[in-house]
Amino acid sequence: MSTQHTDHALTEAESVHKETPNTEGETTYYFQDETKPGSSQPYPHSESYSNQVDGSLRRGFIIGLLANFSTMAAGNAMAWSSPSIPNMMDQGLIDEYEAAWLTSMLAVGASIGPFLAYRLVESFGRKKLLILDMVLLIFSWVLLGLAPSIAPHLPVGTAVDGIQIMYVARFFSGISVGCIFMVTPMYIAEIADTRVRSALGSLFTLFLIFGYLVEYSIGPYFSSTVLVLVSFISPITCLTIFCTVLPESPLYLMGKGEREAATSALQWLRRREDVSDEIKEIEVSLEESRTTDLVSWSQLLTTRGHLKCLYYVITLILFQQLSGVTVILFYSEPILKMTSSDLSPAVGTILLAVVYMLASFWAPGLTAKFGIKRLLVLSSIGCCFFLGALAFYFYLDQVKVNLDSFKWVPVACNVLYFSFHSIGLSSGPWALMGEFYSPSIKAKSSALTASFCWMFVFILSKLFPPISISLGPAICFAVFSAFCFVCTLYIVILLPDTSGMSLFQIQKLLYERKK
Repeated sequence: MSTQHTDHALTEAESVHKETPNTEGETTYYFQDETKPGSSQPYPHSESYSNQVDGSLRRGFIIGLLANFSTMAAGNAMAWSSPSIPNMMDQGLIDEYEAAWLTSMLAVGASIGPFLAYRLVESFGRKKLLILDMVLLIFSWVLLGLAPSIAPHLPVGTAVDGIQIMYVARFFSGISVGCIFMVTPMYIAEIADTRVRSALGSLFTLFLIFGYLVEYSIGPYFSSTVLVLVSFISPITCLTIFCTVLPESPLYLMGKGEREAATSALQWLRRREDVSDEIKEIEVSLEESRTTDLVSWSQLLTTRGHLKCLYYVITLILFQQLSGVTVILFYSEPILKMTSSDLSPAVGTILLAVVYMLASFWAPGLTAKFGIKRLLVLSSIGCCFFLGALAFYFYLDQVKVNLDSFKWVPVACNVLYFSFHSIGLSSGPWALMGEFYSPSIKAKSSALTASFCWMFVFILSKLFPPISISLGPAICFAVFSAFCFVCTLYIVILLPDTSGMSLFQIQKLLYERKK
């Protein structure tokens, strides 16, 4: 690896806190980000300032809630298949082969979305690209809802039926979902006050799971038309919010030379007139990014240190998907239908989503206390055990063992599986992506990682139905359990422990050659 690339990878620094008395005897606190020289801002203790801060933080949380409606819209699109596929199969509208394609086509589109976002986010801007995402998502819902009506009116000789139109709709929704996963966290990070940025970032997972919960709650009890109409609400709400309320990212506006527009946006976001210090920080950040030698694709894929970062993160993403989480979310209702549980599949699916959402509240606090690596180990061990227990239950059911006294086991195993998954394997790989990818490779590496993630989702969601039918669900869950065990070994033996390290120390660990 060249010295130049190593130097650029080791540019991160820690934030420091300074406390100095001013000339009037009042203590003034300064928070300085060393990656942005000259960005010290005084925060004197005063009643007027406290009121201003409270108002700014309140607005910051509200903005985070509004912006995350795009994430909820993505959750709606991802979870649509769980209640819809069983209904369509019960009506004889699709078979297992078509069900697998209908579910997995979203992942095909989502694997393309990150690269489109990477190419378009700097030319269109964060806000405009999210608006385009919502328009595309709305169009996909229209296409999905009207597919049975559109097919008969196509020109004679057109070899297209309703299910193929639905494939196209799912592909378009996947592109939108892939872009949302890239752009929404970027937009929120750039508009959020530094004091609430982490909290707003954690809302991403909560809104995503809430999107699942909406689909799981409506789909089993209402018609497919009603489900599509309900699914319209999130993207239409988000489109309205972005068109009428939320501003463009000040960082993007400054990058385009629109200083006045950036200042106005910051003034609205922070609820104060004087945002000159923050504007200066943005200027310094942009200047640093211009002087940072961003790596090319060929350098990213041939430089030892960069490949090492990609290896750690993408391997964890692979294990995340091989733990079966997305497959279970996509097919949760059909999976619960395979069991003999007294709890209806619809209610069981809703319970899983509620548990997953509540368990996600634990993750940030637990990560701060125990570190990512320890939680990843605990998470993978827990998932391994409960997936294994579920596989054993399916095996006993398959060989006709009387399980009347154990009908509660499948739902309990799924609930505990999601509880353990949420504290580590769900968020841990993405958190490490933020630590391992240096500024010079972050954009390209993030797009590549997200694309790989969705490719894994496509393969697993496409293969799960035919394999579970031909070999039985016991084999599928046993394989997922085995991969969780291998994941545990990988984390314990090979994954570096970055707990307590600064970003600079992490980059040094990853890029230094061992002697």
